[in-house]
Amino acid sequence: MIISNNGVHVFIFVAAEYLDLLDRCLNSIRDYVIDDIASVNIVTNTSIVRDDCTVIKDRDFWRLIDPDFKFRKLYNHNWYKQQFFKLSVDKYISGNALIIDAEVVFTGHTQFIHNGKVDIYVDGFFYTQSDLKFSESFKNFNKTVLDIDMQCSASFVTEAMIFSTEVLKNIRKNIEIKHKKAWLEVMSDFLLVGIEKNDDYTLSEYELYGNYFLINHKNLLNRIVHVSPQNFITKRNDKITSNNGGKTKWLTFYEQIRGPEWPDCDNEQDFVSLPEKIQKECIDQFGYNPDLHGGEPNQID
Repeated sequence: MIISNNGVHVFIFVAAEYLDLLDRCLNSIRDYVIDDIASVNIVTNTSIVRDDCTVIKDRDFWRLIDPDFKFRKLYNHNWYKQQFFKLSVDKYISGNALIIDAEVVFTGHTQFIHNGKVDIYVDGFFYTQSDLKFSESFKNFNKTVLDIDMQCSASFVTEAMIFSTEVLKNIRKNIEIKHKKAWLEVMSDFLLVGIEKNDDYTLSEYELYGNYFLINHKNLLNRIVHVSPQNFITKRNDKITSNNGGKTKWLTFYEQIRGPEWPDCDNEQDFVSLPEKIQKECIDQFGYNPDLHGGEPNQID
């Protein structure tokens, strides 16, 4: 069954810089999401504990989709990395995944599944603002990677959407069939130029899934709803740093190189507290420079 009636598995995605938004998001889900909640999972790059939640570390998730870290250049881009995780939640559950970014706050009672059909929320942001190049790069990516044309004049980027695990498997499989290579390799080919982002192609997991779903499973659509405070809002904090900076930059570096017996080190200033052998390996083998404390650790090519 594409859309099951067995509740939803919630997946909240939160980078270290966004942790202060997590509890607000969690509480709003518990207060306002009407669907039966089968599980709550938090995908994060830092060490946290929340009652009645399963915490999935980025590094552990990545090893399920790229066991040998072959595509570590993609791993270095946290924004894309989170999207690849969202497109792979079937590695953890089967059924309906309610994909949510930590900035989302539910403000009214919201039900996503209705008798085997789903509500999909849209927002007009990307198609009414001046940054047309950004929205065009979404279109270019979907068309080139999976022959998908935009099915809706509004944007699917609402940061809260039901992903069917069966649909996710088919998306990845169809990408590999079309390009005759692993789906992460296709992502790397189009999304990166060297280690930098390719401005001509931009992945949006919500745009990819939403448009694919309307083309292939429109009979399972209950309705398209414009997001509003009657359901949920995205409440960002302007003081939060980019996913590619600050604490996340350090964690991206450390989590790639750490050995199986290495302790957690969520904060760069705690580097000096690591065992001397680990400090030496970070410096000598991986090029970490403790004299640049607070700067940007080297990316691992």
